[in-house]
Amino acid sequence: MHNLTSDIEPVSLPIWPTCKNALTWSAEALAVAAGEAVHILTPRDSSASTENPGNKQWHIHTVRVNQFDPSEWPPQALATVTQFSLGEELSESTIVSIAWSPAGLGVYRRSVLTILTSNLVLSLWETTGRFGVWQRTAVVNQHLSMHNINETGDNTRCQHRVRAFAWLPSFPSVAESMWGRQLLAVADDSYTISVYHVSKRGAVDGQWSFRLLTQYMIPGTQRLKSNTTRMQSLRTILTQSSPISSLEATAWQGEGDLGDDETKSLGVKVSRGQCCTPTFLRVLVRGSNAAPVEDGGDLEASIIPISSLPGLTFPVPPSKDVFAPVVEESCSEFVQKHGLRGKVRVNHWGTALSPGHEIAAACVSLHPSDMIEYVIPSAQRVTLHFIRVQESLVEEFAMEDPVKVQKRIFEFMLESSEGQIHIDFDRKIIRNTAALMKLNFKDSIDVADLVGAWLARHQSSVSKEKPVGGDVQEQDTEEQQEEQMNLDRPGTGREHARAEELCEFCDEPIPFTSDFAHARCNRGHQFSRCWLSFVAIQEPGISKYCSKCGRQFLDLGKMEFQGDGPSLGQALFDRFDACPYCQGKYRG
Repeated sequence: MHNLTSDIEPVSLPIWPTCKNALTWSAEALAVAAGEAVHILTPRDSSASTENPGNKQWHIHTVRVNQFDPSEWPPQALATVTQFSLGEELSESTIVSIAWSPAGLGVYRRSVLTILTSNLVLSLWETTGRFGVWQRTAVVNQHLSMHNINETGDNTRCQHRVRAFAWLPSFPSVAESMWGRQLLAVADDSYTISVYHVSKRGAVDGQWSFRLLTQYMIPGTQRLKSNTTRMQSLRTILTQSSPISSLEATAWQGEGDLGDDETKSLGVKVSRGQCCTPTFLRVLVRGSNAAPVEDGGDLEASIIPISSLPGLTFPVPPSKDVFAPVVEESCSEFVQKHGLRGKVRVNHWGTALSPGHEIAAACVSLHPSDMIEYVIPSAQRVTLHFIRVQESLVEEFAMEDPVKVQKRIFEFMLESSEGQIHIDFDRKIIRNTAALMKLNFKDSIDVADLVGAWLARHQSSVSKEKPVGGDVQEQDTEEQQEEQMNLDRPGTGREHARAEELCEFCDEPIPFTSDFAHARCNRGHQFSRCWLSFVAIQEPGISKYCSKCGRQFLDLGKMEFQGDGPSLGQALFDRFDACPYCQGKYRG
């Protein structure tokens, strides 16, 4: 790494962390574990309000994570003496481990913040992209599978405790979207490693699905028992009974293409304290290249113990030595402020790299080294230092010409089948997309021919929409006749004689005009248009926005539809699950 001057100012937070690696950085935010709370730092940009107080470069929000509702995690009874419990049921639930999930798991394909607290409860936190809005949407302990259903009492309780976790890299799949499958490794208090396929059953927060893929119990381990420890050394006791403290995973390695199935493997390092040598495992996952099953039912996994991990490396965080110059400057200010005459001690609470590996962050606290330190909680401070380790790169996704994006959206729709058109929303998409293509490419014969052929292919499906009131059969016949007239009419501007949509307030037509940002009915009611489906947004509270360019889109998770089966609208929003104009993530 090259130690370059950073253009990001240090950030001071009123906390002392309680875990060794207190930093985790996702594509959207930097999270700092802070005892009983998490400080989430989101970069300020043009979409953020300039009136918000606080740091000029970061929006900082504090989330209290140690408070559980009885529905989330009911109060635990005191553990028996035979468990030698340290009292996790009485714990203050301070943070002991924190990590972001891979992108694509949460709402709007964002990362999910995963927090393990000292009461051995693992929870998932989500946001809709709105600043400062975070909520716990899952307690993983409730989804843990019992690997021995005949166990009762103390051992069952141990199987519900989480000692460590690790997100495996996204499992790639040819048939899956660009986000891949998300796998979570969990170590419980009975020395068992479990691998789950984690997914969401909807586009809203919560509604999690945890499918167990495989489990493995560490051999030579046992719960501490008084009758078996009297004649053993302390090292032997700790070697057998030390709980699992951390899990680390390597990247995926290909194991070869097996026809329609593909097997990949990675290494996992299981640590159990200073008196125990690490255990190395190989996790093999076999996935199908055919159409994926929603709950991961097409995935198969197994765990094999190995002696070492040849050729496999674990992600290495930035070295704390890189931050020596900026930390030394903070030490000088700390010594001068408190008159310590150079007697200062530096505590490092972890380092992290930005998603683009351009900026490194370190969490540091300063303390006197030759005296007893007594500090009230309000005086606790930790500083985040930032170092630019390489020059800024050009953004991978620059702002694209809207006309080219809209043509790409239309090309995706060309692959739609008639079976995908069975609700009114799908029919509106077809009509509006056709009107947009004729408007943008009215001089292009090729595009006009494609639009005409596409409309002709979906003619019967588009004509099924029934007007409100009157004789259904008679109106349906008139509707089909008028639709056929519009399909045969050349793109001269008169193709809007039949409107693509009707205003929900006055039932007047909403013609498609060159003012794409707005939709206006014949009586003047004005709405915004969805930049993906090109449908007018006529109801409040059903929108989402791009966090980069600010464009407005419909949110299918907030809309009510009638009808089952594949839908053109659902396929469209699944394909373009990030802003197609700038690749920004959506926000609620």
